[in-house]
Amino acid sequence: MSESLEKSLSSYYCDALLNSYIYSNKLSELLDQNNILNAEWFLDCMEFNVDFNKKYEVYGEQERKNCYEMISRVLYKAIEDNDVEKVEKCNNITRTLNSSGKDNYYEYLIATFIYASANSRRAAKLIDSNYVDFNLFGDFFNTLANVAAYLATEDIERVPKILVLDEFAIHALVDISKRIPDVFNDSTVVQKMFNLLIVNKYVIYNDKNKKRETILNKENTSTFKYLKKTYKRSLK
Repeated sequence: MSESLEKSLSSYYCDALLNSYIYSNKLSELLDQNNILNAEWFLDCMEFNVDFNKKYEVYGEQERKNCYEMISRVLYKAIEDNDVEKVEKCNNITRTLNSSGKDNYYEYLIATFIYASANSRRAAKLIDSNYVDFNLFGDFFNTLANVAAYLATEDIERVPKILVLDEFAIHALVDISKRIPDVFNDSTVVQKMFNLLIVNKYVIYNDKNKKRETILNKENTSTFKYLKKTYKRSLK
């Protein structure tokens, strides 16, 4: 894997993982499982996301509350450590968050889900039919992070169990291919993307109940077509 692609996937992973915390309704539980507040990338990534929110107003009340909670924890630790630079950064992020609106919260989530779909019309219909629960959208971002981590690992064949029958995983492939088109320059990564689709398709076709209960079959078909078409274009 090229250094630039590795860097892009790592950045995507960190951003998606942070968003899974910001858009979660179980922040304390997540921090108990994996405390990302101590990660080197955390504050820089939080600053970028809060600046993004300042510009586009994509956080609702819960998201703002989660941001305040995470920033305050880092701030208290920085004060204890007498880390003046980190204290000032936390204060700046808080000031930006304080002056931000929230007018585009649902519009942003809708646009994000549709963007990450190989079939925008079907995605819009899923939203209209209330299939997508935006109160649980932290799970969507968590899946994006998990797929990015899978694509960046050295293991080619083994698809993590958490990505089998995860309907958001199909959207993650589309989202990553749009935001990081360089994935199509790496044959190993491309193979892993198709492995993820193939495993889900195999599981569905070997379980009639799952085939009836999930929309993954149609999502798989659309995404196969999308990735094949995009891959062929990338070879030209």
